[in-house]
Amino acid sequence: MRILPFSLIFCLLIWCISRCLFFLPDGSIATDFPGVWGDWSLHAAHSWWFAEQPFTRWLDPRILRFDESFAYPPLINFISGMLLRSGLGFQPSMIIPCIFFAGIFGVFLNLLFRRAGASPWSASVLSAAFVLAGGTRTIAAMVIWSVHGAGFGVDVDGDAHHAANFMDHLFQAASEGINSGSLSQVWLTPLFSMILPQRTFLAGIAVGCASLLVVLQTDRRSLRFSLPVASGRLLVLLPLLALAHVYSWLVLILVVVVVALSDVLRSRPAPINAFRHWLIFAGPGIIASLLVIWIIMPGIGSKTSGMDWSPGWMASETGQGIFLFWIVNWSVFLPLVLIAASVSSEFRRDPCFLSGALIFVAMNVIKLQPWSWDNSKFLVWALLLLALPLVRFFSQIKFRTMAVVALLMMCIDGITSIAGSLVAPKPPLVLWTSGEQVIAAWARKTLPLDAIILSPSHQDHKYWAFALTGRRNVQAYGGWIWTHGFSAEPLQSRATLMLEHPTASLEAMRGLGITHVAVPENGGSIQIGFLELKKTFKPVISFENQSVFAVP
Repeated sequence: MRILPFSLIFCLLIWCISRCLFFLPDGSIATDFPGVWGDWSLHAAHSWWFAEQPFTRWLDPRILRFDESFAYPPLINFISGMLLRSGLGFQPSMIIPCIFFAGIFGVFLNLLFRRAGASPWSASVLSAAFVLAGGTRTIAAMVIWSVHGAGFGVDVDGDAHHAANFMDHLFQAASEGINSGSLSQVWLTPLFSMILPQRTFLAGIAVGCASLLVVLQTDRRSLRFSLPVASGRLLVLLPLLALAHVYSWLVLILVVVVVALSDVLRSRPAPINAFRHWLIFAGPGIIASLLVIWIIMPGIGSKTSGMDWSPGWMASETGQGIFLFWIVNWSVFLPLVLIAASVSSEFRRDPCFLSGALIFVAMNVIKLQPWSWDNSKFLVWALLLLALPLVRFFSQIKFRTMAVVALLMMCIDGITSIAGSLVAPKPPLVLWTSGEQVIAAWARKTLPLDAIILSPSHQDHKYWAFALTGRRNVQAYGGWIWTHGFSAEPLQSRATLMLEHPTASLEAMRGLGITHVAVPENGGSIQIGFLELKKTFKPVISFENQSVFAVP
């Protein structure tokens, strides 16, 4: 019976993850969630990289250090690579690590809410609510549609005419796309915006929740474990967290600093004892994780960033005021936090509240990348950190009905999304056809590991040469580069020119180290000099609209 309270969020996550990649009867790999396209295919490329290298080369810097500027944290991709090496196949190798981290995440998220004062079953419900928490767009749409359908404001006289125009405006806003109009919503719930699309974030928040629980249990006045034991746990968890997701590692470092400072400031006139306690507890883990980042992910430190000081930028880019923006995106959550902070000094002193509030403010005034994707990773953590003291606050007051209503309001977007997938499922989205998988398997078996492939990968990393071969690809898709602060236009123009005029661009290809050109025979809107490729380049394989040419 003890395992049952943990099962709710675990079943929810497992069902969603199982729909991220699956096979259709014709052998194609499909997904129910278009958001998995980009990052899952990028992770697949890294997974093949680990899987195809011989064991004797695992200490090669190109294996450990990801010889590229982006330096993705390798933990979940390394696990997938080892599963691929064992012969499990692409889909199980990608899904099994996600299920593993989903289990860790579900258990430790439940334990965090238990520690915050929730009962076992309440903690399970709160855990599910956390991943489904969204905004008020669905509620607004339901209200608008019901009022509009009732014929409110059909009288064209006076105030009624104004009311009718207002309702028409809101009805139109509710009917617009999720990221446009006066009800623009960029926060689509942690489940659909972060946890499912980003395998690294799932691994990071899973290991991060385990680390956070250790930190919160290591209170100097009521230490549940001996200090060496607690320090040893963090010594293991923090380097793993850095390998899983660097942003989550930064959040944990912030929490440790805030908790330690709070303890030191409350420990007068002898703060040195508190300082020594936290130094012994967290110091070894922090040092070890810094060494891991320095050795394995040096690209993190030199990464080009689009970081910019831009107060209120998330709201201003949607044309909404800051209050409307966060009501639409976080429903009643922020008002509840403000109420708790205004009436409870204990709430204001809570290190999780201080850390969460600091992250929330920072992510609204600092733009990490040209759009909100990376900021949203920190905002998921802000949501969790602010939720923990909020649960404790509501567990101590009588107005728990308010909490239940607020919980339903926060989860309505996520609940309707899940219900829509179950009741009226959409046709799956094909990521890779069986033919693309065949030619990718040929490339993995035939092409050298240092091959560089030029291909028109303009569709969210979907093109087979980049995603499934484990070989490097000249990145012609601007979106992912642009979000990391790079100027994509020069590279896009150069790749487009080489594809349109391959013969004239032969020396340029050689200068970039390009060894092969992979193109669809029927490029559609893509301009490809296919006749030039046949005449000048050596064809090596052609299969179901896919052709590969060797650069002479």
